[in-house]
Amino acid sequence: MHQLACLADIETLEKTPLKLPVNTFQLISESAMNYADQNAIEFLLDCNPGEKTRNYTYHDLLINITKTANAFYQLGVRKNDAVSLLLPNLPQTHFAFWGAQAIGIANPINPLLEPEHIISILNTAQSKVLVTVASADQSYYEKILMIAEKVATLESILIIGLKNTSWNLVSRINMYDFDDYVSQRPSDSLEFSPSTQSDDISCYLHTGGTTGAPKLAIITHANLLHSAWSAVKMLHFESTDKILACLPLFHVFGIVASGLAAFMAGTNILIASPRGFRDEKVVQNCWRIVADYQVTIFLGVPTIYSVLSALPIAPYDISKVKYGICGSSPLPIQTAKNFEKYAGFKILEGYGMTESASIMTVNPRYGERLLGSAGLGIPFQRFRIIKTDEAGNFLSECKFNEIGHITVKGPNIFQGYKGIKQSILSDGWFDTGDLGYQDKEGYLWIKGRSKDLIIRGGHNIDPQIIEEVLYQHPAVLAAAAVGKPCAKAGELPVAYVSLKEKNAIDENTLLVFVAERISERAAIPKNIFIMDSLPVTAVGKIYKPTLRMDAIKRVLTEELAHLETQGIQFNVSVSHHVSHGQLATVKIKQVVDAETKQEIYQLLKHYPIATEVISEVA
Repeated sequence: MHQLACLADIETLEKTPLKLPVNTFQLISESAMNYADQNAIEFLLDCNPGEKTRNYTYHDLLINITKTANAFYQLGVRKNDAVSLLLPNLPQTHFAFWGAQAIGIANPINPLLEPEHIISILNTAQSKVLVTVASADQSYYEKILMIAEKVATLESILIIGLKNTSWNLVSRINMYDFDDYVSQRPSDSLEFSPSTQSDDISCYLHTGGTTGAPKLAIITHANLLHSAWSAVKMLHFESTDKILACLPLFHVFGIVASGLAAFMAGTNILIASPRGFRDEKVVQNCWRIVADYQVTIFLGVPTIYSVLSALPIAPYDISKVKYGICGSSPLPIQTAKNFEKYAGFKILEGYGMTESASIMTVNPRYGERLLGSAGLGIPFQRFRIIKTDEAGNFLSECKFNEIGHITVKGPNIFQGYKGIKQSILSDGWFDTGDLGYQDKEGYLWIKGRSKDLIIRGGHNIDPQIIEEVLYQHPAVLAAAAVGKPCAKAGELPVAYVSLKEKNAIDENTLLVFVAERISERAAIPKNIFIMDSLPVTAVGKIYKPTLRMDAIKRVLTEELAHLETQGIQFNVSVSHHVSHGQLATVKIKQVVDAETKQEIYQLLKHYPIATEVISEVA
């Protein structure tokens, strides 16, 4: 395989027209011919010492996907119908995800989302079939029951492990045991003619979903295939490799890097427990798992690399690991240095998102790896770094090394959001919402989300300046900087951290440490708050909106503290709001007159936060 080491190599490759399979089923069929008896999936249910993996060869993979696709066809799924998957990491998750794409549209969903968010996704996708897993947890059964009752398009539910439960859902919906139903379908060929158009929709992938209604990104077969092919080319996956697959398969990073890209290269994936890195046993025993099952490629996110740096490797031999891949959010330089010195293998940082079908850039395996950069853009894709006005309108393109809004165009970029008519693409260019710059060698440097910038009196502060310094302290496990509201300056920087060991350091000592190392005086945080753990998304990315709301709550509570000296008890809560973005609610725990309420409004009107004052006592 030709090695891509620099921008010139990528440009040379682009001179040859790219020919990829028409759809994901064709890709998997070709791999089944090329790697028939090699393991595609190894599965560990419990990750106990000495546990034997349940193995599926590439031939087995194709058979199971074929059977599953035929099962969906039997249930009435056709080209434009969605099959939603509410599943943990299981071999059946792959069978259902790729099988759904062979006949219709796959729609994987985070099972931990609130019921109303899952219902919103299924209704937006107009799902015909739902695939889930049985659970002894009564609350999960009630969750599925609620979903079934509120999705009118839902006709059938396939449940892994149904025969071991007493589940009984709404009468209008057909309910089957997944494994039993799928086993009855033909395995030698599809009972229908699969898509012959690469621009047909392969899946709806939801974005966000922690608050508000998640959006569904429309991803085509061509989008997924190009992203997978790019990962294989840039990272040089081989049929002798084994990837540790602990990232959730409902997320684009996991399903491409430890899914389609691996299958394209004939690579073996090791699914370590249905919960992956959410399983504390997996995290605590990670190095034993890597050693026992001879993992060669490690797949993680910044928080995982940080946590693993504190876990002893001895007596395990992890020398077979060639490199690690990091995505989801920027990897702090100090975290990378600490981990690489500790574990003995390098981390290749990349950059991608749901809307790009995963990968957009990555530091090349055989080229120069620049710590702190997101790497080189994948073949046939282009970046344009632009300046915009306050309304977001294009002003001009940026020069090399000049920070601006990152926009991207290429065969991996999605087709828009399901159910949202207005175009998010401008002449094919998608605004990522990120800020950064590109250097002359083609490397992209991410400087944070445009909305993450802390704006102090018109001065833009990059939160990474603060975070990188905090990660230099040996006691810090995770760090995030956000802006807190200020009546005079608009925002002031504050930071949140979690520690490797409880009470290892106090907030004042950390403030002194940071102040001595940040030359930009405006960027020195006014406060550092130590938390047991920082809020994270499904893939381990620190979730800053929660921290911003906490910062708002602290400021407004302090502003109103004098009320308690007047005998007025209150609490402040901050939540997301459809119209206001954020809404601060001041609840008074007693009856107060209109004059007191008006006094509170006057005190808070200087902050750019919508507020409401209510009395808990009528």
